[in-house]
Amino acid sequence: TMNYNMIQITFAGVMVDGEFDASQIGLYKTLEYSIDSCTDDQFYPQGMFVDDDQLIVIGNQYNYYCEETKYEGGVTTPEGEMDYIYPSFWRGYQSSSIKVLVYNISEDFSLEDEYSMDGYFTGTRKIGDSLYIVTNNHIPFYQEDINLDDYLPNYEVNGTEVTSDYEDIVYVEGTSPNSFTTFYGINLDTTEVDMEVILGDSGYNLYVSNENMYLVGTNYYFWPILNTLIDEVTTDESTFDSKTAILKVSIGNAEVEYEALGLISGNTLNQFSMDEYQGNLRITTTEGWWGEEINNRLYILDENLEEVSVLENLGKVGETIKSTRFVGDYAYLVTFEQTDPFYVINLSNPLLPIVEGELIIPGYSAYLQPLGENYILGIGYGDSDGGTAGMKIAIFDVSDKSNPVILGEEVIFDYAEHGWANSSATYNHKDLLVSVEKGIIALPFSTSSYHEKDGYSYNSGILVYNIDFTEGLDYSGFVQHELDSKENVYVYKSKFISEYFYTVSNKYIKVSTLLDVEKILYSSELEQSIYSTDIVE
Repeated sequence: TMNYNMIQITFAGVMVDGEFDASQIGLYKTLEYSIDSCTDDQFYPQGMFVDDDQLIVIGNQYNYYCEETKYEGGVTTPEGEMDYIYPSFWRGYQSSSIKVLVYNISEDFSLEDEYSMDGYFTGTRKIGDSLYIVTNNHIPFYQEDINLDDYLPNYEVNGTEVTSDYEDIVYVEGTSPNSFTTFYGINLDTTEVDMEVILGDSGYNLYVSNENMYLVGTNYYFWPILNTLIDEVTTDESTFDSKTAILKVSIGNAEVEYEALGLISGNTLNQFSMDEYQGNLRITTTEGWWGEEINNRLYILDENLEEVSVLENLGKVGETIKSTRFVGDYAYLVTFEQTDPFYVINLSNPLLPIVEGELIIPGYSAYLQPLGENYILGIGYGDSDGGTAGMKIAIFDVSDKSNPVILGEEVIFDYAEHGWANSSATYNHKDLLVSVEKGIIALPFSTSSYHEKDGYSYNSGILVYNIDFTEGLDYSGFVQHELDSKENVYVYKSKFISEYFYTVSNKYIKVSTLLDVEKILYSSELEQSIYSTDIVE
């Protein structure tokens, strides 16, 4: 588990006579990092991979100009007021880098390799023994005394530094050269690193298939440069336009290579707005902000990111795309303004995508998760006269693509009666636990409400439902770690091993069973960071 500046490793259980036993759960080891702004070993963990014998921790490292600062009369002691020396006060931001720490699990989590990549973190994926990382370095051309050499991307492997060469940088004609976007491929077996540096605009959404990485961003074009890229533009006046740009970089065996740049209209919502299938990229976008000017599109692009076909004006007038999920020959799409149209789009003919089915229901789904081929899980919000009210879970039956129906739904919390509620699963799919085999859905759920006598109260836990493709949804329980606590004990993850159900908060890992999720059998308390703002003395 990742907790502020610590990675904490908890012993989950052991096999006894062929059965898994969780009774010996306990904190095994803590890896703690300094987040002092002015130290060389400063490190902010952001994510991790656990695979085979490797624990890989990825985080940010910020470099500041620092100096000692003295404040007079800053501390009161029994002897009186004393000057306070603040030894590491940062005076300005310098740069950022991404740090990758590789630990050997079989050797008691010893540090095996250390990598550092210059720039801001954009995204990462791990495929087998290959780790891929994307960073961005902004180039401040507005500064008169800029030295471009200072902004060339570089990386380190176990202390050995390598800087990119100008002749190896890719520039796509017509794009704005305001940043370096760097794709890294790391061979975790050999520690070899491959890098591809692209000069242009930065990206904000990353989608990765087994063969390619697609980075979506906004490219700004200044005419007449734009004339060379878009045939219909004929003006020579000094003006500009923007297009959504898709960078395609091939990957494999920890190698990365630029392939193509594609240009489309509109903005993508997240990584699930994209999907590679049979050599084509399918992608949904929303252009415009209000009323009739909004245009929701589904593009199909070929391997060179050239347009194969486009389906336009999806949804009712004024609606924007709230979620997309591609499954084989079909796309499932939700738009929303006052109602929730759930669309089933047939993409089996890339030249002619068509809307095959449609379902109008209140509220909307912010995240869609396939449950096999015939069912889609939606996590989102209920409806309140065109707005939202309460969290909502829905299972869509799409076995008949032309006639999708609701198999089961639950509006969990009514804002009007209780206050505020939210689930991080609506925007972070890693917080959602789904097992068709076990027949469960589990997601974080937090509420707050105000009472005149007691003030604000907060509740956090894991909401668990049983799923059945005949009956739909059946409430199983709500797992909380502390009630009426002075601390903000936020429960945010759930996992299962065998028939044991584990819930994780910023303070505990607790264990129940899938048959009775609310009955806590075992508990392990996690160490608390000195940097934690949740601790109440």
